[in-house]
Amino acid sequence: MFWIIIWRGWGFLVVPLVFAAVIAGSLLAFGLQALGVPKYLVVVAWTGSISILAGLFIWFTAKALSRGPKRRLVDEDTGQRYVVTRSAGSLFFIPMRFWAFIVGVPGLVVTALILFAPLLPRSGDTLAPDDAAAPSSAEAASQ
Repeated sequence: MFWIIIWRGWGFLVVPLVFAAVIAGSLLAFGLQALGVPKYLVVVAWTGSISILAGLFIWFTAKALSRGPKRRLVDEDTGQRYVVTRSAGSLFFIPMRFWAFIVGVPGLVVTALILFAPLLPRSGDTLAPDDAAAPSSAEAASQ
C-alpha cells in the first residue's frame, strides 16, 4: 500500500497531535472503566475527549506557530500595501487551524448521539395505537 501525505510548513503536526489525543482519551477511558463507570458512558467520554483534545491541541499549536512579526509590503507598481502574517502550514491543502474543527465537530456530534441514544425510543418500547387496544396472546388465552 502506498500512502501520500501532502503538507506545507508545520501541517504534518496534525497527525501526531490527533494520535496524542487518542492516547490521552484512551487513558481516560481505561481509568473510568477501572472505576466501574457504565460502558456507554466510558464510550461517550472516550469519543468526546479524543475529539475535544485533538481540536484543542491542533488549534493552540496552530495559533502558537502563527505568532510572529507581521511584515508590511508595498507593491511598487500600484502602491498598494499588504500585511503578511506567518502561517502554521497546511495538511492536504487545508490550513492547520481548520483541522481543529474538522476533527472536533464530528467527534462532538458522535458523542452527543451516543450520550442521548438511551433516551430515544426503541422500536420495541412503543406500541402502535391499534396494538394497545388489542389484548395480548396471554390475555386472550386466559379469557
